[in-house]
Amino acid sequence: MFNENNQGEINIPKGVKEIDENCFQDYRWNLKQLTIPTSVTSIPKKCIEGCRNLTNITLPLNDNQLVIGNKIFKNNQHLEQYI
Repeated sequence: MFNENNQGEINIPKGVKEIDENCFQDYRWNLKQLTIPTSVTSIPKKCIEGCRNLTNITLPLNDNQLVIGNKIFKNNQHLEQYI
């Protein structure tokens, strides 16, 4: 669904408004860094659950309220930083 570069980094394109609940299932072993643009209005439950090597996530900062589902960080043992 998204293009992952060879460093395990995904930058969701600007303009994307919705993220599917299971959209990162195929990346759960390789994903290290995730950037979500301000156009995204909600992050569904379990969206990044189990992305075991994810260390950094950048969440949107905007005037809209961002709705974050429960358990999105479940089983993300290496998550060091989210902004």
